[in-house]
Amino acid sequence: SGMPLIVAAPNHTTLPMLEKYVKQYDIQIAVHNHGTEDKWFPNPQSVLKMISSMDPRVGCCFDIGHAIRTGVDVVETAKECGPRLLDMHIKDLADTMKSSSQVPVGDGKIPIVALMKQLKKMNYQGGIMLEYEIDDENPVPGMHKSLAYLRGIRDALA
Repeated sequence: SGMPLIVAAPNHTTLPMLEKYVKQYDIQIAVHNHGTEDKWFPNPQSVLKMISSMDPRVGCCFDIGHAIRTGVDVVETAKECGPRLLDMHIKDLADTMKSSSQVPVGDGKIPIVALMKQLKKMNYQGGIMLEYEIDDENPVPGMHKSLAYLRGIRDALA
């Protein structure tokens, strides 16, 4: 009941303080990675290192667009996160090193199908949140295209 999950962007000092609330209120916290610009948590691996001895309700919010820019393999990263993978932010990039190269999901270089196969293999039960941060004047067509692509994968894997 209540709020099952909070996506957070803590630092190394505040994260241990948040663990106290995880225990006190029986709530999950998913630490969001923000890529090369994030000195604390650029990718899920940096989150996992920090949370390995924490309560299992402290986990990762895996932002695949930010993570891939750090050079990690997103499919292997999902596997590494295992049960600590609590939430996912999905986008696609035409150039896996440039956040400014965002395109509709399925039109870029991120291996979305392989990632979805890995999530199915893991029986991932968390959310997959579309982050569509382009086409400011008219984002809906690109959002529809992205969601249709993801639903197609879901249906093919069912």
